[in-house]
Amino acid sequence: MKVLVVVLFFFLILIPLVLGIIIPIYKSHGKATGDVINYDLTMRKFVYKINLSSQEIIDLLNTKNAIDDLSCDFDFDKSIIRFSEYGSHRDYYFQIQQCSGFSILRLEQVALMGMQSYVPYKLNPFMVSKLQAEIIPFSKYAF
Repeated sequence: MKVLVVVLFFFLILIPLVLGIIIPIYKSHGKATGDVINYDLTMRKFVYKINLSSQEIIDLLNTKNAIDDLSCDFDFDKSIIRFSEYGSHRDYYFQIQQCSGFSILRLEQVALMGMQSYVPYKLNPFMVSKLQAEIIPFSKYAF
């Protein structure tokens, strides 16, 4: 009986979960980044090049669309942006560096508090689609 329950769990729950949810998330992340790694080894820090001013970046991130995978909320006093999806979220310290004709957006995750989330894997596709962000090498623009 226990073997039957394990087999049913594996085939009816685990495999569809992996095929239907987890693999598409990784595919969209890989498609957005190409071969460029714009994050550290733990996926706690991200860096983006965006051809907008800092105010335009904030305005676009504040704009809510039905097609967006993530939603954003800002705490400007603490320089924190919260990316949320389906009840889970991740908070990131943000820094926008103005350059000539573009901006560099740096995100660093606030201390993690045990909740599993796919937000880090959805950040790159979200930034590319929402801000037309360019994925730039983390090693070159690390902070």
